[in-house]
Amino acid sequence: MSRILAKVLVRRHLSLLILAVLCIACRLYGAEPSSAMHVQKVTGSIPFRLHQGYVIAVQGSIGGRRNLNFIVETGASPTVIDAKLARELGIVGKATSLALPNGKIPVLKAELPSLNIGPLHRTDQKVIIGDLATLRSHLGIPIDGLIGLDVLGQSSFTIDYQHKEIVFGVSEEANSIPYEADASLVLVKLLSGGKALRVLVDTGTPGLLLFRSSVDHRLSGVKFLGGEDMRNMGGWLRVDRVAIDDLGFGEKKLGTTSARVADAPSNWAEIFDGVLGPSSLYLRRLSFDVEHHMLGWTQ
Repeated sequence: MSRILAKVLVRRHLSLLILAVLCIACRLYGAEPSSAMHVQKVTGSIPFRLHQGYVIAVQGSIGGRRNLNFIVETGASPTVIDAKLARELGIVGKATSLALPNGKIPVLKAELPSLNIGPLHRTDQKVIIGDLATLRSHLGIPIDGLIGLDVLGQSSFTIDYQHKEIVFGVSEEANSIPYEADASLVLVKLLSGGKALRVLVDTGTPGLLLFRSSVDHRLSGVKFLGGEDMRNMGGWLRVDRVAIDDLGFGEKKLGTTSARVADAPSNWAEIFDGVLGPSSLYLRRLSFDVEHHMLGWTQ
């Protein structure tokens, strides 16, 4: 493998790990369960830009600051804003931390006076303040924050990858499965050899990331392809590359599927077994029916 190609692949999978570690922030911050969230009838749409085939970028505003750049991160709750932006806006937070596979990182929790993304308007929005400089560097795009389901999921919505827009309202798709809502996270089941894995649906992830404890104790037909050292927001960690036989998503058979395997803090593994990036399924549309807890898709 050429040195340039190796750098590209490491950068791609490093961004996967950086985004994945943020999705569990709700457990430390105390986000309210989605079943208790106030669902609104929101109409309209938001255009987005798609980077690297999976990163959904939209524009919005906080207070009077307009044309801010946000990544739509269905695996993040609460929403995250960059520490540099928080300082510029004079937003002061309280100290807390995020648990990573190789330690903890300090972050702040705060409230935004107002947050506007297309037709979505929130006041007194709870957020995590974190340093997103590393994420900006690895993705190569400006990032002022990560918009999670605590904001986006106030209404049912559809991500239209083909037309590059997020459309609000219930949509009927060709395929659908129920999802489990846990603290504003969307959890679905992947099946392999009669075993089920509970995975988080995360638009900020390009592939499939599984936790080592789940793979070692619950799956058969896993082929080890090699290991690599990667850096996340907390330092270096070891990640294995594997191939899993006969993986299924609903009625869709994925066949042999490649994945990354990493250690996870015990409180992560108690909630879910890994993270699934829907773009890896090559979908044209992905819908979240937050009123009936149904995930739909059209290929």
